[in-house]
Amino acid sequence: MDGLFGGSITLNCIYFALTVAGVVFALLTLLVGELFGDVDGGGDFDAGDGATDGDLVIFSPITLATFVTAFGAAGLISTLGFNVDARTSLVIAFGAAMALSLLVAAVYSKILTEMQSSTNIRPADMVGKVGQVTVTVPADGLGEAIIEISGERYIKAARSFDNAPIPRGATVVVREVVGGVLVVEPRHSG
Repeated sequence: MDGLFGGSITLNCIYFALTVAGVVFALLTLLVGELFGDVDGGGDFDAGDGATDGDLVIFSPITLATFVTAFGAAGLISTLGFNVDARTSLVIAFGAAMALSLLVAAVYSKILTEMQSSTNIRPADMVGKVGQVTVTVPADGLGEAIIEISGERYIKAARSFDNAPIPRGATVVVREVVGGVLVVEPRHSG
């Protein structure tokens, strides 16, 4: 095989180098991500429905590392394990790398979507919750209240349900949420 890349030995060296580079890149991405926070490269692929939830993150570092590693590993397996010629091994390596990296992108996107949706609180989740006024709510203005939902504390702008002032520290009940503002009334014990 003296054609493509000067022979199968050179091609196998390239495959091996890509496999090692992909693994090292994945490990560095993991390390850098742990040290510096999220290192998502963006590159979302929108399904075209106008929604942003569930988009494939095809150019994230982990997906790129998967492509490079899978390309090299599939190329090595096809040439060394199955004695496939150079051109066929390139096609196999590319196909395997695409399939595996798209699978990783789909799983990665699903995990990210689930993580984001678990922290989204709907206004309906706030109605009926008991909270405390942290900034006095004036009669015809906005103050601030804190409520707790599923162990998470949320500080939101608040206004009085009956336009009566509510002092700081008062316990309140959320009656409704309008435009992200809590509409609260004092909680009456008894």
